[in-house]
Amino acid sequence: MTSPPTTTLLVLLPTDPMRPARCLRIDSGGDVLERLDADTARPLPAAFTAGIARTVLAVPGAEVRTLWMDLPAHSPAQAQAAARVLLAERVAGPREGLHIAIGPRPSSGPTLVAVVQATLLRHWLDRARALGVVADVAVPQPLLLPPPDTDDELVAAIYGDQWLVRADRLAFAAEPGLARQVLGTRAATPVTGTEAVERLLAREAAGGIALDLLQYEFALAPETRARGPDRRRLAALAAAVVLSPLLVTGVQALRYELAARSLQRQSTALAAPLVSARTAEPIAALRRERDLLQAPAIFRKQRQALLSAIAAEPGLHLESLEYSAEAGLSAKVVHPTDEQLQRLVDSIRRHGLEVRVSPSAATGQGSLASVIDIGAGA
Repeated sequence: MTSPPTTTLLVLLPTDPMRPARCLRIDSGGDVLERLDADTARPLPAAFTAGIARTVLAVPGAEVRTLWMDLPAHSPAQAQAAARVLLAERVAGPREGLHIAIGPRPSSGPTLVAVVQATLLRHWLDRARALGVVADVAVPQPLLLPPPDTDDELVAAIYGDQWLVRADRLAFAAEPGLARQVLGTRAATPVTGTEAVERLLAREAAGGIALDLLQYEFALAPETRARGPDRRRLAALAAAVVLSPLLVTGVQALRYELAARSLQRQSTALAAPLVSARTAEPIAALRRERDLLQAPAIFRKQRQALLSAIAAEPGLHLESLEYSAEAGLSAKVVHPTDEQLQRLVDSIRRHGLEVRVSPSAATGQGSLASVIDIGAGA
């Protein structure tokens, strides 16, 4: 196993592109040497990036789905193909345009897999270049938490307005209310305080990364990885100049819906490329952009109706949650009885939403599990 680089630059990319990114210089032991905030108007100075051997881009975890899959494959291409097949059973909604990254294959047991929209990952990499850096590694922020000591424990931290959680075969970021719903009865005492959480993330970033999103079509060419920091910085600044009109357009669009949280930011980021594509397919582009901009408000209504209905029924808990602008919200709910599930569905419908329910399946623990698909409705 190779030794970690002497100095690492960790860029903690916020979900909101209007906010600056926190950048940390880290030594080989994981100690934070220096902190600096950067944005497109104030990219990182050369003095801050001097001597950097590796740049780790920590992307918003709420936008990346992590799963653990049994992948009966040997080559990377076979592993990706197997993961795409298995995703059909694990991820609701359309799977076109998804980027799949696969973690190191363990000697036994399932393999860590991350799934993210390819357009969103490109947007994050473009934002990093606009800050003056080229990412050598991209990792979801929850995977920078240290793994728990035992299978029964979990590690949690509050960073900004998100909970970051990592446990055995579980890693996610979410708003506090949603995070508690996902955790259910599992106890969690999150690390708090910005600098305390950053120290926690820095120690993991300086060592081995659990999963790098820069694989397959996003993998860096060997000559790119071999470039010195000065050459990579010049390439990043040149790319930022080219990309600046698109970034400005994205920022202007975000101002209209700045109060909305994770999904709104993702939708606006995905809408940005459509602005430049209007001349090719103007009607289709405008319709897609309209749907993306409406998606945050629809998602908030659907999620609030679901969480309120679950809170009103003791014994119910949310196991998973998926959303896309095309398919709507899909939730897997564990419930003791079908009668409770029906009351949950009735409560959601009273909000004027369409609800479709899959047949209940036994969980093996005396409970039932059902997938609930919630559409926009009236």
